[in-house]
Amino acid sequence: MRCSVQMTAFSYARKLMKTLALILALFCISYNTFATTLEFPIGFSTKYLTRLLKETVFKDSEALSIWGDESGCNDLVLLNPVVIIEDNKPYVLADVKALTGWVIGERCITLIDWQGKVKALQRADVIDSRGLISFSTLDTELLDSQGNRALVSNTIWNLAKENVHIPLDKLSIDLIAAVDEIRELLPLFLANGVLGSTKKVVNSLHIERLSVEPQQVSAMVSFDIDTVRREVKPLPQKQLSTIELEQFEETWERWDAFLGFIIKIAGRNTLTSDQVNLLLETLIDTRYLLVDVLTSRDSSNADPIRENFIQVWQQLAPVFRKVSTDVKGRESLYFLSFIAAADALEALDKIGPVTGWDITVDGLRRLARLLIDDPGIDPLKIDQKADPELRQIFNFGPALELPPAQGIPTRDEPLINWLNMISPTVLANIESDQDIVDLDKTVPNRDNIDRYLFRVKELLRNTSYGTLMVNPLQRQYHRLFHHMIFTTAWQETCWRQYKLRRGRLRPVTSSAGALGMMQIMPIVWRGFYDSDSLGNSIEYNAAAGGEILHRYLVRYAIRKGEHKRKGGLDNLARATYAAYNGGPRHLNRYRKADTSDSLKKIDAAFWDKFVKIREGNTLAVKQCYPYE
Repeated sequence: MRCSVQMTAFSYARKLMKTLALILALFCISYNTFATTLEFPIGFSTKYLTRLLKETVFKDSEALSIWGDESGCNDLVLLNPVVIIEDNKPYVLADVKALTGWVIGERCITLIDWQGKVKALQRADVIDSRGLISFSTLDTELLDSQGNRALVSNTIWNLAKENVHIPLDKLSIDLIAAVDEIRELLPLFLANGVLGSTKKVVNSLHIERLSVEPQQVSAMVSFDIDTVRREVKPLPQKQLSTIELEQFEETWERWDAFLGFIIKIAGRNTLTSDQVNLLLETLIDTRYLLVDVLTSRDSSNADPIRENFIQVWQQLAPVFRKVSTDVKGRESLYFLSFIAAADALEALDKIGPVTGWDITVDGLRRLARLLIDDPGIDPLKIDQKADPELRQIFNFGPALELPPAQGIPTRDEPLINWLNMISPTVLANIESDQDIVDLDKTVPNRDNIDRYLFRVKELLRNTSYGTLMVNPLQRQYHRLFHHMIFTTAWQETCWRQYKLRRGRLRPVTSSAGALGMMQIMPIVWRGFYDSDSLGNSIEYNAAAGGEILHRYLVRYAIRKGEHKRKGGLDNLARATYAAYNGGPRHLNRYRKADTSDSLKKIDAAFWDKFVKIREGNTLAVKQCYPYE
């Protein structure tokens, strides 16, 4: 019996070990835990360092006296300093004036009056790994006006050697506050704790070393993480549930508010037209991506916001780095902190398919606030009104005039509701006996269709002329633009702003949320237009559509030379509508072989309508309506 017990215990232990071994094997196949060190740079361009030198050492003065006396007879002055990098070594190059002499009575007897340049070799050191960098002068060289080694007296040479380093050694960069901001920010993006110990990540953050590159000096920020790499088997695609969609849309709206906020901050500075266009393309394409996710309900991409964050940052980073070199004082540090924090998140993403960091509302809010010093501003505030500053940055001009504050015509007066329930035909006859005055109180029907279309035709014509009065366009494109407005309104809604539902007028709304006659998506154009007015006013809706078409025609189709390809001016209409329909990235889809069949069908339908409009058959839109 005893032996039997021993054998049973041994068998049980062996089975247990086999089971544990199997579990461990499965765990090791599915998960791979490892420690790694990540680095990302905080770059200081020579332009930034030059400005910092002028601000901190020269005190924003053109000249700095580094040696002399009160008489002015003896003086050594540095002027027009710049930081340059040669052979991966930083230098300060400045004009220099040297004056020595004797003071006799009230006169100065000049002995030496020399002008040239001084070139001081610098060394950058990390003196505090929390984020303090200093520069020191290793050697000084005097040059003549041609940049050659100067032949000067020992007096001038010694004056330079002994005095130039004194002010230049005061140049330093204090990143402690910026690094501390990143320490406080990262836990907001590592909230789920899968990336090992968040505390370890935060505590290990430090300036590891400096790197001198051809155009900048970079502080390499380092931090350690314990990561868990998980092999995720692809799951069958499924549609997002209603609750998941609502949660996704709420987070995305905050991400969109964040993006709009930082773009406005960047846009307040001097940018090239290409940089402005890049900002707009990034904003609009990001919003179209939201529309795609919401309409498809596709969950195959588990984290589209995080992925979009990385893509957007890769596009915008060069703009923000450029701005950081232009702004002055504390604001430059704000930009450097923001850039460093975004680079840190990109560094996390580069280690591969590692779960553990996520886009959170609190994280976005804290990240955006790195750019401002006003706690009273909410950078994630969502506003459905037109934003004058956003429109100004992207050269949209003043906000469109809002319609009278009367809201959507509801048609819910007792008499109209009663007539509509008893006999819609009677209601239509009553309306047909009156001239159509207000398109915002009318839906087309069998009896008013001719007058309705005539009035909309007038509206679209006025919209075309009004748009061109505010937004210049070369005369050779006027007729094409005129035809495009008529065609787009036909293509989108058959010239309808409203539908009648249960006795109420409601704006024509697509499954993606596009509103009104020109089918403008408030999600995409938030900040450029008043969302309520897009649905409440056919005139406002048409004006907004005209502006958008003009923008895509001039800033994209013409600017990118679509009309210079085979097809000529016709390409401009095709390209402009493709962008209008799907965003800037769709501009050339009309001529791409791999464009989906559904999009090809949309573009073909637009072109068929455009040809009819161009041939003068403006009211061919009537074929939309089944009236004899």
